Amino acid sequence: MSTILVTGAHGFIGGHAVPALLEAGHNVVALTRDQAGADRLLTRVDPGSRTA
Repeated sequence: MSTILVTGAHGFIGGHAVPALLEAGHNVVALTRDQAGADRLLTRVDPGSRTA
């Protein structure tokens, strides 16, 4: 599949889009404002779909 950049990945829409894109088999680069936003996003993502 393709690699997709999601800006605002920790927001409402991005927080739903990132897990859906990963589930569909895409590679996702998620841009968040701060580490706390990244940590919140990671709680929504299946650990098996993470690479970094």
